[in-house]
Amino acid sequence: MITIIIIIIIIIVVVVIVVIVVIIIIIITIIIIIINIMITIIIIIIIIIIIIIIIIIIIIIITIIIIIIIIIIIIIIIIDAITIIIIIIDAITIIITIIIIINHHHHHHHHYDYHHHHQHQLADVDYEL
Repeated sequence: MITIIIIIIIIIVVVVIVVIVVIIIIIITIIIIIINIMITIIIIIIIIIIIIIIIIIIIIIITIIIIIIIIIIIIIIIIDAITIIIIIIDAITIIITIIIIINHHHHHHHHYDYHHHHQHQLADVDYEL
């Protein structure tokens, strides 16, 4: 009887130990799985964040490049416009110069005529006096 009781106790103890060990192993496994999942999730999140950051950086770079290109185009257009304006101004200046020369010449001639006429009038007044 005693031996049977001892055997039963040993079996119970062994079973309890095995159950405890199994439970511990299961818990550890679960913890490891959870940790792994967490790590995976964290890694995925980090990767996603990195990808998002990279995308944002790429977008910013592209935007900057586009802005620079637009600015360059605008500058080129402005330079072209300035060149055209300068050409127009030059043309206008030349035209004005020509007009002034013609006018001045004409005016000078006219002025001379007027002066001559005025002198003539003075001469007339003198003569009358």
